[in-house]
Amino acid sequence: MAAPTAEPATTTTPPMEPAGSDPPLGFVERRILWRIDPWSVFRVSAVFWVCLHAVGIIAGLILWAVASAAGTVDNTESVIQELFALQQFAFEPSVILRAGLLSAIIGVVSLAGGSTVLAVLYNLITEMVGGVEVTVVTKARGRAASRV
Repeated sequence: MAAPTAEPATTTTPPMEPAGSDPPLGFVERRILWRIDPWSVFRVSAVFWVCLHAVGIIAGLILWAVASAAGTVDNTESVIQELFALQQFAFEPSVILRAGLLSAIIGVVSLAGGSTVLAVLYNLITEMVGGVEVTVVTKARGRAASRV
């Protein structure tokens, strides 16, 4: 059995013609998405998850600053101290930040790795079933395109 190529299979059909006597809108092409490069998936997903976790950490820092300035952190500490009958209780911002950064690093690595594993799984499945067929419509250029 021959190995599949990474090139998409393409078939072109004549221009689409809507009902009536209007000019053609464009060409319809059917493409088969055969393979996804796992390294590309890893790079894109790693950047995505780093950005998402950075936004979460920055939002957490801003919320902590606002809550601290409003006195919510002190009130929460006193409620926890009274609720559990503790002699002393205080949140440690540096410990909370380190825990958030560690969870972000673990999240980025695991989620980017998981996305890569899913891309490899997709490639294995498309070896068996032949890929995903996608229909692409290319608009006509010139006068007909200006009316679309």
